Amino acid sequence: MDFTIPEPLKAEHTELHAELADAMRAGGHSGEAAEKVAKLLHPHFVREEEIALPPLCLLAPLATGTVLQGMTDVLALTDRLEAELQGMPAEHGQIVAALGDLMVQRRRSLPSGHTPRLPVFETPTGKVCVPAALYPH
Repeated sequence: MDFTIPEPLKAEHTELHAELADAMRAGGHSGEAAEKVAKLLHPHFVREEEIALPPLCLLAPLATGTVLQGMTDVLALTDRLEAELQGMPAEHGQIVAALGDLMVQRRRSLPSGHTPRLPVFETPTGKVCVPAALYPH
């Protein structure tokens, strides 16, 4: 069975990558901070898109009690996710700290009174997706 990542989550990753690219192009201290975030975030997002997000496509069928052929194939993904789950909070902490530094650098580079905008990293991925991806167990 093909487990397709829900579009809103793919869009969230795409949006964050685009905003980081903009910040890196800006250069200076903000660009350096954005580059640090990107280096931390990219491998994390790759793993999320491999094992954490695809099982979420089963939420709608599970919510309605629908059983699909091949649905249990998701267990290979959720087993990998469960095995890697212990390291994810530390990664999230590093990413959030790097995002905090980026926000500080961007705030310094903007005119007084302006607030930089970056999507918040504590996204559904951390609060909803991981537990939901483990649900089929």
